[in-house]
Amino acid sequence: MELKVNIEELESKTDELNSVRGTMEDLMQNLKSTVDGLAESWDAEAGNNFIGRFGSVVTEIGDSLSNLDNHINKLRQAAEEYRQVKSDVEAITNDLPTDNIF
Repeated sequence: MELKVNIEELESKTDELNSVRGTMEDLMQNLKSTVDGLAESWDAEAGNNFIGRFGSVVTEIGDSLSNLDNHINKLRQAAEEYRQVKSDVEAITNDLPTDNIF
């Protein structure tokens, strides 16, 4: 198996993904606050329907953010395992004899 990314790139992209995830959550919270504020002035069936549907969307987005958290954690774990394996291989390689190998 050939890895086409180094540890630093993997960690950098994971950090970027985590930042985007945070932005998504902030935007969703702002939108939710706005809709919750407007809900008090909506006294019609259409408004109630919108609030119900919006609540479903908020739940779905929450689930998506949770899934994204799992992926971010797995990427971090992969980077750490990659780092450990690289360190182990370097240690083994450094212990190999360098004289009389032929």
